[in-house]
Amino acid sequence: MLAIEPDHHWYDGDESISSCIGEPVWIPGPAGMLEGITACPPEGRPMHGIGIVCHPHPLYGGTLHNKVVDYLSRTLNDLGVGTLRFNFRGVEQSEGEYAEGVGEADDLRAVLNWAQKQRPGHPLWLAGFSFGAYVALRVAHEFPLAHLVTVAPPVNFFDFSTLEAPGCPWTLVQGEADEIVSAANLYG
Repeated sequence: MLAIEPDHHWYDGDESISSCIGEPVWIPGPAGMLEGITACPPEGRPMHGIGIVCHPHPLYGGTLHNKVVDYLSRTLNDLGVGTLRFNFRGVEQSEGEYAEGVGEADDLRAVLNWAQKQRPGHPLWLAGFSFGAYVALRVAHEFPLAHLVTVAPPVNFFDFSTLEAPGCPWTLVQGEADEIVSAANLYG
């Protein structure tokens, strides 16, 4: 998805390679390097966008390898959107420490800016699950997104009342039998 050489995982500004390569990447973030991995649309399907996918809460085991995050990535790939899943600061190999959602929003801004530089002119999608949905919604209004997807935003744990609505189409996915975030809390 992003302009990287298969054997060179640190971005060095070389944008001459433009094919979609599902590879680990390292992105400069405000608290240090952020670990990520790209994924591509199925072979033969054109890529018509870039999707950034955010993971659940770092203090409760959330990583870019979460099964819902992986499923979101694969779903976007099936829609022809190349994806980048990344770990927020302090998760696995990403540098830094948990920062109450504020620092993680800064991480997401850095990743979105980086992705836009890698693929200028490509429509930008943003997706997040649980805590990742909260962080995505915090930042969504700041970028020219083609689409926002939030899955089980944790409305019972974070204050969503002060967040601006995104200026793009927004898909909200919420399970009716979710044990952590009830549909009643979300829609009430």
